Amino acid sequence: MRLCAWYLYGEKHQGYALNPVFNFHLHNGAMMWHINWTADSSLKGLTSSCGLMVNYCYYLEETGPNSISHLGSKNIKVSEQPPN
Repeated sequence: MRLCAWYLYGEKHQGYALNPVFNFHLHNGAMMWHINWTADSSLKGLTSSCGLMVNYCYYLEETGPNSISHLGSKNIKVSEQPPN
């Protein structure tokens, strides 16, 4: 789980998150909320993400500032909940 969190949070391409789905949600102002183990146990899910899935939280009043912060300063907002 920590390796997944590091991949999402720490691995970068031109300063942005390497994972395109993660980037999509960050660009839209979400924050990484929770990482779920065995959330997708289908063959495709196990092959592409080891069955891991991420929840994103959109607080409507924060989406604009989060998006601007991510696009301008490449900040990644993460919940205070530790990964499971």
